[in-house]
Amino acid sequence: MRAAGFEDLARAPWYTYTVHDDAIAETSQPTAPLSSSALSSSPSPTRSPLQRFIAGRPSVYPRHSFAGRSTSGFIAWDLRDKKLVYLKDTWRKSDGDMTAKEGDNYTRLNERNIPHVPTRRCAGDVYDDSHSTSPQQTRTQEFLDAEWVCGGRKVKDVAHYTHYRLVLNEIGRPLSSFRSLKELVQSLSDAVDAHERALKDASLMHRDISAGNVLIDDRGRGLLIDWDLSCDERCNVPSGRRWRTGTWHFMSIANLTRPGQTHIARDDLESFLWVFLYMLLRHAP
Repeated sequence: MRAAGFEDLARAPWYTYTVHDDAIAETSQPTAPLSSSALSSSPSPTRSPLQRFIAGRPSVYPRHSFAGRSTSGFIAWDLRDKKLVYLKDTWRKSDGDMTAKEGDNYTRLNERNIPHVPTRRCAGDVYDDSHSTSPQQTRTQEFLDAEWVCGGRKVKDVAHYTHYRLVLNEIGRPLSSFRSLKELVQSLSDAVDAHERALKDASLMHRDISAGNVLIDDRGRGLLIDWDLSCDERCNVPSGRRWRTGTWHFMSIANLTRPGQTHIARDDLESFLWVFLYMLLRHAP
C-alpha cells in the first residue's frame, strides 16, 4: 500500500463515513457526500450506535490487484469527540474458517492491557442503509457452479467477504519514516513485545507481520496493527485452503516452502527479522 501526502489529502473531496458499532446492535448507513451542515454539527451528548466521521482521500491506498480485500486507510475527523482518528475500510473474510472480527480482536487485546497496540474506537459491518438487515457482502461464491463460469475446471476455493470498518484512536506514521536507527530498533522491539504479550496474555497470534503493520507513534514508539488475520492460538491449525496467511515478502521460509503447514509463533518472529533487514537495506541512510 502507498501513503498519500497531507497536501493531497487537503485537496481531496471530503465525505462522511458512518460506522455501525457492533458493540451496540443497530444498523448502519451508507457513505454519503459531506454537506456543509455536517461540518458545523455538534455530536450527540449520548453515544449512538452510528458513529460519524469525516475523511477525504485515503492515506493508505488498496493494492492494484483484483485479488485482495480492497483495504483503504483514512485519517478521519471524529464528529462526536472532535479529534483525529484512523479509519480502516476493508472487506473481512467471513466464511467461517477465520477467527473473530478485527474489532473484536482489538477489544480483546485492549481489555488485557497489551502494550503497543492501538485502542479500538468503534467497528462494525457496513450496511446499504438504515433499513438493511444484512451487511454488504460479496456474491462470487454463489455462482461457482454456473454454466457460464469459464475455465477448464470449476473454481471451488473462493472466499466470502463482508464490508467492514474499524476506527482506532491512535494514528501512527509508517515504519519507513524512522528518524534514526535507534527509533527503528525501538519500534520493532515494541512490536515484538506486543506480539509476545498478546500470545501470553490474550492467546492471540498475529500471523501477518510485515513492514506495513508496524507503525511509529508520536513518542517514537512502535504500534503493532492489522490484527484481522490473527487467530486464537488454540484454533491455529491448517485450514486446507490453498492460500496462506501473511505478507509474501516477509513470510517465514517454512511457510513459503511448505504450503498447508501450521503457522506458529516462530514464523511471526522470523517475519520480524525480515522486516528489520528490509528496512535497513531499503531505508537506512
